[in-house]
Amino acid sequence: MVIKQFPVGEMGVNCYVLYDEKTGEGAVVDPGRFTEEVQAEVKKLKKVKYILLTHGHFDHMWEVKKTKDITGAPIVISKADAKCLEGDENNLYQHVGQEPEWIKGDIFIDEGDELFLGDEKIKVMLTPGHSPGSVCYMMEESKAILTGDTLFCLTCGRIDMEGGDPAAMLESLKRLKAIEGEYDVYPGHNRATTLQHEKVRNRYLKRDLNQWYW
Repeated sequence: MVIKQFPVGEMGVNCYVLYDEKTGEGAVVDPGRFTEEVQAEVKKLKKVKYILLTHGHFDHMWEVKKTKDITGAPIVISKADAKCLEGDENNLYQHVGQEPEWIKGDIFIDEGDELFLGDEKIKVMLTPGHSPGSVCYMMEESKAILTGDTLFCLTCGRIDMEGGDPAAMLESLKRLKAIEGEYDVYPGHNRATTLQHEKVRNRYLKRDLNQWYW
């Protein structure tokens, strides 16, 4: 699986384009902006099979409608965050004083669901905490995880805004910490990292996760 990272928008969201080299099937992840650079990469694909959202916050889906209009691909979002696409306050758009173009999702995912790009299986991990329906997309064959705003390099996502849940975040981080083997980690903001690096250096993973601390 080829994974290309494009920081977009005022909040530096990582939009990703991933694709299977054998089949040319690909996906766009978290199109906070569907920039010309991202569109140029997408044009190289044989087919855009999915638009994958890690969660429903406005900065990760601001131009999801534009992305669908151009690619024709279905929008994939967790069941718990689906209403964010239609204007639910957990979208957090009210903090910027401007509404995105609302749209309904097409495929609603939950824990343990599986998607495929070519022969690559993408497993859905429901990891609430930053939002009720935050998910991570795990690719065991390619040893890669798209963690959205659940896990970042050396930190984790905020839990102090609408829909945030400290207890749920703790459980989600425990699940990520328990994953065996080395994985590349592609977060929703800032630089990519590895799971082993985070287990050693990230203050939210390197200690026993028995209680929340900020």
